[in-house]
Amino acid sequence: MDARSFRTVVERTAPFWQQSGRLGTLRAARQLATVLETTPDPAARRQALAGAFRVLRVRDPLLLTSYYEPEINVSERPQALAELMKLAGGRRIVPVVVEGGRVSVAPAGGSSF
Repeated sequence: MDARSFRTVVERTAPFWQQSGRLGTLRAARQLATVLETTPDPAARRQALAGAFRVLRVRDPLLLTSYYEPEINVSERPQALAELMKLAGGRRIVPVVVEGGRVSVAPAGGSSF
């Protein structure tokens, strides 16, 4: 993920972190985004990250992934209701999850609205 995309993810997730009182998470995410945006050299980036965060070495390789899950509240954005119902085959049910062009309607049961 490029630095600009990561910053977008952080800022779009910021309201959730603020509402749930996770201000430390928000500060850390913004700090990471700033390092990624302002330090293009890999060696300098490693040094900046080591100075800003507690870095741990692990014995086995890890795969870390991150993605942004935008949540659209149709009561706040009524124009999105038509798209939601189109994706859900005309049903008034949530959640509707779109990943890589694949649509899953209420994959864990969901609820109608």
